[in-house]
Amino acid sequence: MDFECKNCKTRFTVEEEKVFKNGVTHLEEKCASCGKHVRFVSQNLDNNVFEMPFGKHKGETIMDITLGDTPYARWAAENLKPNMADRFKECLSQSHSSMGL
Repeated sequence: MDFECKNCKTRFTVEEEKVFKNGVTHLEEKCASCGKHVRFVSQNLDNNVFEMPFGKHKGETIMDITLGDTPYARWAAENLKPNMADRFKECLSQSHSSMGL
């Protein structure tokens, strides 16, 4: 990534884990010199690993939710924000393909 800190003009970053109040962990990229936040690093976890970060299925993987509570997965695919909805759509498609539907 081509980067220059707006605060101190350095070009180097470091990554460290940040744990939020809800227990979700993300990698945060910061300026190596002044520590200013740059961005959160995409962690592209697949749906067999990615855990639902909120709600009645908090802590369950998206695939487990899809297989165990299909009506909820259909609702989530239509009503959650795009990044989460797309995960549910992908799992619903995979589960239908594996069942020959």
